[in-house]
Amino acid sequence: MKRFMSAVLACCLLVGIVMAGSGGTAAAAAADPKIAEVGRNGSLLMEDGSLWIDSLGNRKLQHFPNMKAKALVEEERTGYALTSDGKILSWSSGQKPKVVKEDKSIRELKLGYWLRSDGTVRGFDKRADKLQNVVQFYNGEALVALTGNGELLVNLGGDEFQKIDTIESPSSVADIAMYGFDVVVHYKNGDVVLHSWFNVWDRSDPPQTIAQNVVHLSTNSNGHLFLTHRDGTVSYFRSGELNALKETKDFVKTVGVGYASFYGKKRDGSWVYYEEGKTKLVTVPKIASLSVKLSDPLPYVGDKVKVDIVANYSNNDKKTIPLKEADLVIEKPYIAERSSDGTLKVKAAGTTKITVKQGGVSKSVTLSASYGYYLQYAKQVNGVIYIPVKDVFETMGAKVSYNSGTKTYTAKLGNTVVELKQGSASAKVDGKAVRMKGTVRQENGMTVFPASLLADQFGAKLKWDAKRQVLTVSFGQGHIWIESVDTQAIDKRTALGGLNAYIGKTYYVNHYQGWKRFMKVKLVDIEVEDRMYKPVFQTDGGKQYAGYSTTADRLKELLADDYTFLNYDPYKKYKWPSSVWKLIEAEKIAIGMTKQQVLLSWGEPTSTSTVSGSGITVETWGYGYYTFVTFTNGKVSSIVR
Repeated sequence: MKRFMSAVLACCLLVGIVMAGSGGTAAAAAADPKIAEVGRNGSLLMEDGSLWIDSLGNRKLQHFPNMKAKALVEEERTGYALTSDGKILSWSSGQKPKVVKEDKSIRELKLGYWLRSDGTVRGFDKRADKLQNVVQFYNGEALVALTGNGELLVNLGGDEFQKIDTIESPSSVADIAMYGFDVVVHYKNGDVVLHSWFNVWDRSDPPQTIAQNVVHLSTNSNGHLFLTHRDGTVSYFRSGELNALKETKDFVKTVGVGYASFYGKKRDGSWVYYEEGKTKLVTVPKIASLSVKLSDPLPYVGDKVKVDIVANYSNNDKKTIPLKEADLVIEKPYIAERSSDGTLKVKAAGTTKITVKQGGVSKSVTLSASYGYYLQYAKQVNGVIYIPVKDVFETMGAKVSYNSGTKTYTAKLGNTVVELKQGSASAKVDGKAVRMKGTVRQENGMTVFPASLLADQFGAKLKWDAKRQVLTVSFGQGHIWIESVDTQAIDKRTALGGLNAYIGKTYYVNHYQGWKRFMKVKLVDIEVEDRMYKPVFQTDGGKQYAGYSTTADRLKELLADDYTFLNYDPYKKYKWPSSVWKLIEAEKIAIGMTKQQVLLSWGEPTSTSTVSGSGITVETWGYGYYTFVTFTNGKVSSIVR
């Protein structure tokens, strides 16, 4: 009774899931998938070999495509499928189908057992291992088999089989089954005959014909029989009586479920669930809508973009579809392409529509790619902005070639072909002459053309930044930036701001990064990166020295602080003997040096004190680390360390 109720419950739940049509014009427009077989638990085998199974245990069918299934059998919450390449798939509630056996000789699959082409039967236990020359078999209340020599065998325990009868012509048998303590033999002529397994001990019980003109038989979870007749009606055999089920017609086969309830296939190929005289159409869950999301809808050329595709089914199930398996259409494949790693690779700048089609439903998203670097060289001449032919069209995804004989560039962008000839103000677009606002010409060693052609023929939007001398070419939200020969210098002057005034000035190194003291240098450049500024100096001999990066304010302080840089030539300003200069250059001091000489050598003291009297002035400078220099009347008189 428990088995019976669980099967009925499973069926009813499934019927609630799959009965009604899903609605939606997009889904309705697609051809309905065709069901090849329905399992006792409501799983669906499709004609394309895919399966619909409650793999999550949430009573919602999930689609498993590309399974190559060709046969389906189920019992309670367990199911099996045989594939066209000889694999047995198994699943249960809450589990996805997995391969549990591979045998390319399998001819027929039953619950837990399979018949091989050599007539042997194998299973997940050893009961059937001794069977030979089998042409038909069945597993239910017991395991039974029909051999090629007509022996009708039944397994009553262990691995032994007992003969209960002999069939004169085994080839005339269409199928066998079990009903209680009887083996049911369905003949190809339509007769259904019961053979009692008590004949193992007592041969007095002759075969009993219970029906004729039967085209198919099946059992429910309790082993009771459903007989499908040639006229399309269905009968139910129970308690030794054959009862015609009301309101049954046009059936060609059944899959028994519960008491007088079954899944049935109609002559037109449709499947219904029958219960107590009422039938409801079994339909396959359809994709009601698609959700498509790009990990970055505004990528740069060279990026890889993930595409998340989710199919929302009419039974409220959701399924993630890998990009590799999706029916994907890229409007402009020269902008992006599907990669083997399951992402989209961005190849060119521009905007393209990406459409996913699945189950008769489609969803489109837009990808707008930009080129992440500045192209060279835009130039405005007499109000016309010129840009380079090869670099621009290749960045747009075109294949560009050059004919030196005719001095003509040919750019093929998808199905559009553009021809640009040097010296001509007329371009050809798909063979048609198009007048431009200027001629194709040479600038900075490159062939350039009027940018307005992109606006006129490709719908681009052009924006010229006169201050920076940069052209922005936009296709939707995808951009190409093309700068002039002066743009970088303009940007740098802007970034340097007040530091521009320091470039070109001459300095003499005092204390800076261990460089040679009093070396004459000129500030020739200031490199800028992330709001940090690095000075670059050059000697008269052309050798360059790069300083360290610092803030703009700190750099100004360094250049103005005579401890680091002097803005005068100290050798010319102070006519001291070479012996003094050697001490200063080595950052040393000696008795008798003046205060200015000590300042040049050691810099400003951290503390000072002065005492005067009787015409003598004593001044002491502190330099940290308990170092003191004492001056008497302006000259070093003692050095204490």
